[in-house]
Amino acid sequence: MADKEAKIEIVKRGVNEFSKVEQSLEDVVEGLRALEKVFKDGAEAKMLRDGAAHRIVNRLRCLGGKAGDIASEVYDLHDKGTSIAQKNDADVALPDGFVVALGGGR
Repeated sequence: MADKEAKIEIVKRGVNEFSKVEQSLEDVVEGLRALEKVFKDGAEAKMLRDGAAHRIVNRLRCLGGKAGDIASEVYDLHDKGTSIAQKNDADVALPDGFVVALGGGR
C-alpha cells in the first residue's frame, strides 16, 4: 500500500491532467463559436450562400453539442476522482500554477 505522499503525487498528476483536458474542451467550444462567426461573416460578405452558411453553422453547433457531452463526462469523472482522493486523504493538490485566494470556496 502506498504512503500518503505517494497518493498525493498520484492525485497531483490527475489534477494537472484534468486541468489540461477541461481547458482544452473550453478552447474547443470557444473555437467552434468563433468559426460560426467566420462563416456568418463570409455569408454576409457574399463569399458563400446563406443556405450553405446555415448548414455549416449547424454542423459547428452539432460539434459543440458533442464537445458538451464530452465535457459533461469529463467533469463527472473529475468529481469521481475527487471523491477517491478524499477517501484516501490525498485531496490536497491544485493544478500547477493555480493559487487559491482566501482559502478557496469549500
